[in-house]
Amino acid sequence: MIQDELPSVVMERLYAIRQVVRAHTGLAPRLALALSPALPKPAEIMAVSSVVPADRLPDVFPLDCTDDLVLGMLANTAVVAWRVPEATGRARVPNVRARGFPVRLAGLLGADVLFVAGDAVALTPAGGTSLALVDDHLNLLGANPLVGPNLDALGPRFADMTGAYDAALRAMGREVAARRGIATGGGVLAAIPSLDLATPANCSALRDAGADLVSSATVPEVIVARHMGMRSLALLAVTEFRLSDDRVAPRDGAAGGRAVADTVSVLREMAARIG
Repeated sequence: MIQDELPSVVMERLYAIRQVVRAHTGLAPRLALALSPALPKPAEIMAVSSVVPADRLPDVFPLDCTDDLVLGMLANTAVVAWRVPEATGRARVPNVRARGFPVRLAGLLGADVLFVAGDAVALTPAGGTSLALVDDHLNLLGANPLVGPNLDALGPRFADMTGAYDAALRAMGREVAARRGIATGGGVLAAIPSLDLATPANCSALRDAGADLVSSATVPEVIVARHMGMRSLALLAVTEFRLSDDRVAPRDGAAGGRAVADTVSVLREMAARIG
């Protein structure tokens, strides 16, 4: 993984990786799409024009990654898509710097909008009952993908995280969902290393800190996108409720499946609008 080299070396390798991808396709993506394992694979929701195997991109994806970089069309928009590695259990703390490299590559390929789609647990009623559009985040992952030497060619040393979640994209998402009769929530997302380790006291503390949702995904990708000047939207299917009286209320399979299907349908229409 390209994580600790000098910025000039990192940029050289990113440009070389871009050439590998361009050798597979002439498609110029407008939209970057990062999907969590809770969502369908990219090839299941878009018309694929090219696939770059993960083993051709060892500097972008972990060596044990079995997923690929997928390029094609979602609605009428050119897309570059990938799956976000799952982080569960004590041994799976997410490598936040590694999570940013596909976003870097997408930006260098021409994408100026990032959609992150995944799942989350609602901590408050504001978080939502079906879909959530993130307004802001608390990064409690214990790391930040921008730590270390800055890649000056891609963004400023101190990136302004104000408006990291684009207000116009959020408004579009709510309007699209409302027309489809889909309930939406949102608010502040707390990102923690693994939901498996969240105790009732953890959840209570997160609520006190202002969190409406909690997930182990989304935040590293958005931070990197903001650093590069990309507009970002995080659309999350609510799969569980952790209520203030300490009851855990998982959604049943049918409801969870509908939330995922609703997420995909909103993504498709939004992609069509920005294309």
